Amino acid sequence: NPAAASSPVEHELFGLEYALLDAAFAKAHEQARPDQKSTPGDGLQLLIAMGARDTKNVTAAVLDACRILPGLREIRVIMGAHADHLDAVRAQVENIDNACLLVDCRDMIADYHRADLTVGAGGVSLLERLCCGLPALVVGQSRNQLGNVKSALDAGAVGLLGDVDTLDGNRIREEIKTFMGSNTALSNMRKSGLALVDGRGAPRVALRLGR
Repeated sequence: NPAAASSPVEHELFGLEYALLDAAFAKAHEQARPDQKSTPGDGLQLLIAMGARDTKNVTAAVLDACRILPGLREIRVIMGAHADHLDAVRAQVENIDNACLLVDCRDMIADYHRADLTVGAGGVSLLERLCCGLPALVVGQSRNQLGNVKSALDAGAVGLLGDVDTLDGNRIREEIKTFMGSNTALSNMRKSGLALVDGRGAPRVALRLGR
């Protein structure tokens, strides 16, 4: 009701510090190394994770942009088994030598820690990546993600590739290239993400509710 919508508790619990993530992410946050040295000189490890369904097939657009981009050691693509365009993406991956497809990945945290940079969506997976200290370029997919994306963008924890309907291959390549050979850029983004989300949002919510 309107009274509840304007309650002090609701306003107080708004923000990335109250992100509700699985408890495993709090441990992953503790294990993340803010000063971790990536090795872009040997090629960047790129993760593409546009959500389990990726109904607008953003994954294909990102793959197409990256296939002619030198300096990528590996491109890992994560999709759900029921993704709308899974078969097409699988065929696309098979024609890219340094790409592989993971379906229904069982250990996202391990893949977050493996990657140097991700191109991803702005929903819950964005919060997970921030918590793990994974630098990210975000594609806006829906209005309900804008608040979190803006907070992360303002803090310098992510880069923005634009809206899903205006995605441009040249911009994707140029944004990724800015991180090649630059540990400083990756490190700054990593530190900002770790400072925003620590995986302890659920205990904070419980505490505020007197639990």
